[in-house]
Amino acid sequence: TGDLLEQTDALGQVTAYVWSGGLLMSTADALGRRTRYRYDGERHLVAMTDAEGNATGYTYDGAGNLETVTDALGRVTTYVHDGLRRVTQITDAAGGVTSMSYDAIGDLISQTDQLGRTTAYVYSQRGLLTSVTEAVGTSQQRISTFDYDTVGNLTAATDALGRVTAYAYDNRDRLIELTEAVGTAVERSTGFTYDLVSNLLTTTDALGRVSAYVYDNRNRLTQMTEAVGTAVERSTFVAYDSESNVLTTTDALGRVTGFTYDVLNRMLTTTEAVGTAVERTSSVAYDAVGNLSSTTDALGRVTQYAYNSVNLLVGMTEAVGTAQERTSTLAYDAVYNVSGITDALGRTTQYVHDALDRQTSMTEAVGTPVERTMTWSYDAASNLTGMTDALGRSTQFVYDALDRQVSLTEAVGSAVERTTSWGYDALGNLVNTTDALGRVTAYAYDALDRLTAMTEAVGTSVERTTEMAYDALGNLIGTTDALGRVTAFVYDALNRTTVVTEAVGTSVERTTSMAYDANDNQTSMTDALGQVTAFVYDALDRLVTLTEAVVAYDANSNLVSATDALGRVTAYVYDALDRTVSLTEAVGTAVQRTTQYAYDAVNNYVSTTDALGRVTAFVYDALDRQVSMTEAVGTSVERTFSWAYDAVSNLTSATDALGRVTAYVFDALDRTVSLTEAVGTAVERTTNWAYDAVSNLTSSTDGLGRITAFVYDALDRTTSLTEAVGTSVERTTSWSYDAVSNLISTTDALGRVTAYVFDALDRTVSMTEAVGTSVERTFSWAYDAVSNLTGATDALGRVTVYAYDALDRTTALTEAVGTTVERTSSWAYDAVGNLTGMTDDLGRLTAYVYDALDRATPTTRSATSRARPTRSAG
Repeated sequence: TGDLLEQTDALGQVTAYVWSGGLLMSTADALGRRTRYRYDGERHLVAMTDAEGNATGYTYDGAGNLETVTDALGRVTTYVHDGLRRVTQITDAAGGVTSMSYDAIGDLISQTDQLGRTTAYVYSQRGLLTSVTEAVGTSQQRISTFDYDTVGNLTAATDALGRVTAYAYDNRDRLIELTEAVGTAVERSTGFTYDLVSNLLTTTDALGRVSAYVYDNRNRLTQMTEAVGTAVERSTFVAYDSESNVLTTTDALGRVTGFTYDVLNRMLTTTEAVGTAVERTSSVAYDAVGNLSSTTDALGRVTQYAYNSVNLLVGMTEAVGTAQERTSTLAYDAVYNVSGITDALGRTTQYVHDALDRQTSMTEAVGTPVERTMTWSYDAASNLTGMTDALGRSTQFVYDALDRQVSLTEAVGSAVERTTSWGYDALGNLVNTTDALGRVTAYAYDALDRLTAMTEAVGTSVERTTEMAYDALGNLIGTTDALGRVTAFVYDALNRTTVVTEAVGTSVERTTSMAYDANDNQTSMTDALGQVTAFVYDALDRLVTLTEAVVAYDANSNLVSATDALGRVTAYVYDALDRTVSLTEAVGTAVQRTTQYAYDAVNNYVSTTDALGRVTAFVYDALDRQVSMTEAVGTSVERTFSWAYDAVSNLTSATDALGRVTAYVFDALDRTVSLTEAVGTAVERTTNWAYDAVSNLTSSTDGLGRITAFVYDALDRTTSLTEAVGTSVERTTSWSYDAVSNLISTTDALGRVTAYVFDALDRTVSMTEAVGTSVERTFSWAYDAVSNLTGATDALGRVTVYAYDALDRTTALTEAVGTTVERTSSWAYDAVGNLTGMTDDLGRLTAYVYDALDRATPTTRSATSRARPTRSAG
C-alpha cells in the first residue's frame, strides 16, 4: 500500500507505524510507547490516546468542519464555521466566546474577544493590511496604519501617536534602510547591504558605525566584525561540519569553543577555552526518543533526568553516585499541567489549574503543620484579577481595554486597604502613577519611546523633575537632576561606557573612565584623581586579578583560592552540588584555620563548625524557614534560639536561650504593628507602630504609652518628629530638604536652626548652628575629587588638613594649620590595609604587627590598631 511501517534512525532506533485502510492507527516510538488514533465513517479523526492513556476527542459538523475538541479532563472547546468553512466563533472550555468576521475575499476584518473587545482590520484592494484598530469604541481605542509600494513592500508604518517608521528597498525588494521617528528631532536610520545571493553583508547604525558579515560557499556565516575601522573593531569566527553543525567559535581574543555531535546532529560535548590552561568540557546524553537523559559537568558530576511515556520530565537526580545525590520529582494532570513537585526531602507542592490551564492555587508543604495555600483568579482574557494569600488576604488587579494594568488594590476589605493606579499613552508607555495617598509621578517620552523626564509629587510644593538624554542608539548620554546638575556619559563604538562626568560645568566636576578588552570585560577604571584599578581575566572571562589580589577557580567556576597582596591564601572546598563545605584561611601558616559547613538536601545550612571544632546547628520547617539555632552544640554552654512564623512567613515570635519570648504582630500589609518583649513576665512591655497608606511610619507608642509622631512630605521625607505627644514635655524637631533630598536644615524643639550646604556632588561643605542668633557658628569641609575629606574648618577658623594615599587611606592629619600650635600625625599601612605605624606630632612611632589572619600580635601597643581616621564629614 506504500504506507510507512518503520523508520530507523542513524542509531538504529525504530519508530513503528500501524495503518488500516490508509489511516494511521498507531505509532510506537523507540521505547515501544504507543499513541493510538480512531476515526469515524467519514475518515475524520475522532480520538487520539497517548501512551499514558489520556484521550482527546474530536467531533465534526455536517460539512466536515471541526466542531468540538474534548480534552482528557472532559473540557470542551467548540468551533462554529460559516458556509465558506471559516471559523466564526470559538467557545473555550470556560465559556469564553471569541468571534470573527470576514470580507468577501476571506480577509479577517474583525475579531471580538471573550470580554467583548473588538479589533478591526482594513485591507487595500490588493489584500494588504492597511490599518488595525484596537479596542474599537473604547476610550483606549488606538489605530495603526501601513503603506506599501507597488510590489507590496511595506514602506511606512504609522503608530497610534502618528509617529512614522519608513522602509526603503533595493530593486530586489531587500530592505536597505529603516528610518524611525521620521521628521522628529530623534529621527534615526539604519542601513543594510547584501551580497549577490542576498546574504546580509553590512549594517550601518544611526551613528555611522558598521558591522560586517562574511559567509562561506554554503551561505553560512563565518565571520562577524563589529565597529569596522574603529579603535575597538573586533571579529568573531564560526566553523561548521558537513552537516552545518557549528564545530568551533572563536571570540575576539582568539579563544576557541569546540562542539561535537552524534550521528543525529545532536550536540554531545562543549569544550571551552580549547588549548588553554583552563580548558573545560561538559557533555550531554539522550534517551532513545531524544529526551535529554543526563548532563556531565566539567568536574565529571552527573545529573540524570527521567521522563514519563509522553516525554514529560518526571524526575531529576543531581550529583549521581555521590554523598550529596538528591532527587526531585514532578507529577502532571491529564492535560500535562504540572500538578505536583516533590523535593529531595519528600516535601510536596501541589498546583491546581482551571479549564483554561491557568494556575488557580498552589499548596506548599502538603500534609505538614505549615501547609499553606495561595489562590489566583483571572478574567476571560486571562489577565490576573485576584490573588489571595495563605492568610486569606486579597489583592485585586484591574486592566483597561488593552490589557494594561491600571490599578492594584492590596488588603482588600481590611482597615489598611490601599490602591495604586497607572496611566498609559496610546503605545503603552507608562505616563503616570498615583499612589495610595493620591500623589502623582509623571513620565515623558521621546518619539523613540525613551524616558526623557520623570516628575515626582506633581502639583505639590516639592514637585521635582529629573531629565534624561540619549544618543541615536539609545545610550543614556546625560541626566539632569532637579537642581539642574548634569551627569554625562560617553560610549565607545561598541556602546560600552568609557567616561562618566559628574557635576558637569561646576567647580567640582569630576570624571571616571573605564577600559575594556575585546570580550567586554572591564580591564581598568581610572578615578577622578587619575588612580588606576586594573582587572585581569582568564580564558573563561573569570576575574583572576584585581590590582594585587589573585583568585583561582575550579572547572565549574567555583572560587577555590584567593591570594592577597601579602601572598596569603584563602582556600575553598565544594561538594558535588557546588556548595561551600570548607573555608581555610591563612593556608600553610602557623595560624591556619578552617570553618566547615553542612547542608540538607535542599541547600539549607544545617551546621557550621569553626576552627576550634565548635558546632552551630540550624533547624528549618517544611517551608525552609529557620526555626532554631543551637550554638556550642554538645558543650556545657550549649544554647538555643528559636523562631515562629505566620502563614506568609512574617516572624511572629523569637525565643532566646533563656526562654524569653518576643512576639510580633503584623497588619494586612505585613507591616509590624506591635512588638511585645518578655512575654508573660513581670517586665513584659509592648511597642506599637502605625503607618500611612504608603507605609511611612506615622507613630510609635512605647511600653509606657508615650507616643512619637512622624510627618512626611509628598516625597516621603520626614519633615517633623514630635516626641511625648500630648504630654507636658511634648517636643518637636523638624527638617527641610533641597530638591534632591539633601537635608538643608533642622529645627529643634526650641526653634533653633541648623543649616547645611552641599556642593554639586551632594557633599556637605558647611554647617551653621544656631542660625540667626548671637551664638551662630559655622563649620566647613573640603574634599578631593574622589570625595576624601581634605580639609575641615571650625567655627574659629582653625583648619585641619587630611592627606591620603592612592588607596584612599588617611596618611596624615595636620591640625591648627598655619598657627603656632600646628601639629601633624601620620599613618602607614601594609598591602592589605592593616595599620602598621602611627607617628604623632612629636615624632613618636607606634608600630603594629599582624599575623596571617590580620590579628594584632601581642607586641602591638594599641587596642585600636585597626581603627581608621574619619574620611568624610558628610
